[in-house]
Amino acid sequence: MSTRGLRRSLLLYLARVLGPAEVTAALGGDPRYCPLPLSEERAGHLRRLVGERLEGLARALVQEAAASDEVRDLPSALRYLWGRLQDLAPVLREEDGERLWAMLQAQVRSWDAPFDPRQGSG
Repeated sequence: MSTRGLRRSLLLYLARVLGPAEVTAALGGDPRYCPLPLSEERAGHLRRLVGERLEGLARALVQEAAASDEVRDLPSALRYLWGRLQDLAPVLREEDGERLWAMLQAQVRSWDAPFDPRQGSG
């Protein structure tokens, strides 16, 4: 899988979400300065790291969607997250992309749960 569409901003985002030390180790250097496109070896290390940390990545993406002015309801949240998933495609193995999308959908669909005032506030 090619990393031609990979932007430095994505590497920096992954460093913030997954941890700068982990991303630096996967890339074999600082994500601010590593040469692009990535070698297949470095891309493989990064994809493995992302695959191992999908739950944390899903949480970060859902928090990002919740804070976005673009997200007003469930359909807009899903559109937003689909777009972010496309941005992440260069660093996702196909099966990890499918798993991440399933996680994202499950997390935001819970936003659409009805409120029952008899259950209290929490």
